Amino acid sequence: MQPPVRSASNSVQREELIRFFGQRAEAAVRLAYHLTRDREAALDLSQEAVVRAMESTPQGHTPEQIRVWFNTIVVNLCRDFMRRRGVERRALQAHAQLRGEVSNDPAESAGRREAAGRMREAVFMLPPDLREVVVLVCIENFTPQDAASMLGIPDGTLRWRLHEGRKLLKETYEKLTSPQRHEEEDKER
Repeated sequence: MQPPVRSASNSVQREELIRFFGQRAEAAVRLAYHLTRDREAALDLSQEAVVRAMESTPQGHTPEQIRVWFNTIVVNLCRDFMRRRGVERRALQAHAQLRGEVSNDPAESAGRREAAGRMREAVFMLPPDLREVVVLVCIENFTPQDAASMLGIPDGTLRWRLHEGRKLLKETYEKLTSPQRHEEEDKER
């Protein structure tokens, strides 16, 4: 979709803006959820981002520039929310059933859900600065340059955080899936 065109008619301009940001609503909720770990907060923050974007949309920018600008608003609102709430205040909450391929084999489906749940848990265990980068680049598929712009950090810093985040994510995931953990879980049951 093309960026909103500034027109003489305020109502036409408003409708274009609503349509433009409305098409990005799901991605904004998903991004906010990955950064906050809170579904209700993600919904609220993405709505707040749309309101703020509607109040001050930049003129004369490409759709990609406006998309990056909009996601910067989402990221900053999430940072503010996490600061207010306290990053580690809540324990991980139960997650909705994963989207994925339907399998006729219940054991295979359960294994995929379990692995995805552990990966999600590993992502949530990352420090906030590393989690932001991993979510933006690896989950939301933003380019490193766009992610650096959204976070307001130099490209080199983003690349370092991405490297460290991936390394820590791998280590954490391996710890969560180690045979020792499975044995401990079986003893608890």
